[in-house]
Amino acid sequence: MTKQEIEFDTPFRDLGFAGAPFRSTVLLQPTSGCLVNLTEWPPFVITLEDIELVHFERVQFHLKNFDMIFVFKDYHRKVAMVNAIPMNLLDHVKEWLK
Repeated sequence: MTKQEIEFDTPFRDLGFAGAPFRSTVLLQPTSGCLVNLTEWPPFVITLEDIELVHFERVQFHLKNFDMIFVFKDYHRKVAMVNAIPMNLLDHVKEWLK
């Protein structure tokens, strides 16, 4: 139906983690090329191909949460943030990003 012009990808639910890309905490789910949340408005989609680096902030083990900052290859584009990721998922998120 799409004449090979649109490619669909399915999120990996078991690799998902909680985070707050906007005001509320949602389940962020990786796909083979993106990090998405499509269940809350506004949708959150980060294409990994556009990312230069990922920076972790507030990684202190006495805190409950940490933040993740996405810096894009296009430095004129504003960075994207995901706040309030539970600290116990730090290794899980780092493993996914490898």
